[in-house]
Amino acid sequence: MAKQMASVESLCARALYLLALRVSELERSAETLREIPELTARIRELRDSLQQSVARADGLAARLPPESAAGPGGEGGPAL
Repeated sequence: MAKQMASVESLCARALYLLALRVSELERSAETLREIPELTARIRELRDSLQQSVARADGLAARLPPESAAGPGGEGGPAL
C-alpha cells in the first residue's frame, strides 16, 4: 500500500510540475498578446514614415536634371 501511495504521490507531483509549466507558458503568451496593439501602432508609424520618405525621394528624383537621372554611363542611376 505504501508503494502505491508513493507512486500516486510521484504522479501527482509530476502533474503539478507540468501544470506549472503550462501556467508559465500561458502567462508568457498573454504578455505577448498584450503587446500586439502597441506593435501594430508602431508598424503603422513606421509604414507612414516609409511612405513619406519614399515620397520625398521621388520628389527629389523629379527635381534632378535629366542627364543626372541617367547616372554614370547612362545606366539609370547609381548602383546601390
